[in-house]
Amino acid sequence: MLTTVALVALVVGCGPRIEEEPPIPEHRIEPSETWCALMLDPVCPAQQIGTRDEEECVENAARDDVFWGRTEEGEDVCAETYTTYIECLATLPCDELQQHFALTNMVPTVEVSSCGGLLRAQLDCQLPFQ
Repeated sequence: MLTTVALVALVVGCGPRIEEEPPIPEHRIEPSETWCALMLDPVCPAQQIGTRDEEECVENAARDDVFWGRTEEGEDVCAETYTTYIECLATLPCDELQQHFALTNMVPTVEVSSCGGLLRAQLDCQLPFQ
């Protein structure tokens, strides 16, 4: 009997562990909501994204370190530049917003999008220190 209990304890202890997702940092929520509202706007969608709905979009955007850039000692180093960029996008008229995202693999010039310089600052921040 003792051997059976020890074996069960061993199997349970070695079983798969379900790890909870760490909480989303509070400063990521509002910019992620703004980003997703722009992407999923029914009248003027900025660009196509692969999420079912705004809730899934916000969850993905807030958790995705690609959006937020580098972290150092658990802090988002690029949070300020990213938030400023998102705030700029939210001010663009529909045609300029869509033009901003029409370019592929290019940072838009100021003539194309007044937020192009802020995107460049964000991308530069995301680069690891050399």
